[in-house]
Amino acid sequence: MKVNGVISGKLKNLDTVLSRLRSLGAVNEQQLEDWVLHSAIERNLQVAVEIVIDICHRLNSLSGRSPAASARDAVEGSVKLGVLNSTDTLSHMLGLRNLVVHRYEYVETQILIDMVNNHLNDFDDFRAKVLDYVSS
Repeated sequence: MKVNGVISGKLKNLDTVLSRLRSLGAVNEQQLEDWVLHSAIERNLQVAVEIVIDICHRLNSLSGRSPAASARDAVEGSVKLGVLNSTDTLSHMLGLRNLVVHRYEYVETQILIDMVNNHLNDFDDFRAKVLDYVSS
């Protein structure tokens, strides 16, 4: 399977979002007292996870699978296709996205700090696995 325009565009958007988040360097609680920065991090992490979900949906669709009923189903479908090894890392991403979307009134600062400081590489790993899959 070749990288199609949709997947390629989404990966470029993911790169942009990750670049923005990385430009912050390591973040701490004091910095996230600034509601603008707190909100910007929340939004960019949400967008990054949404891109991951969209790519999983797209890969499932291109393989001829029935549309996934949920984000979790789309990720599990990508595991079944062999794109991903497991849902472990992405389960954490989905959990963060659900917090941002469904508990929009407040996302704990420590969760955002952990994601920015320790888990942006999880998105890079996802990107690499998608590119490996579509290149094979």
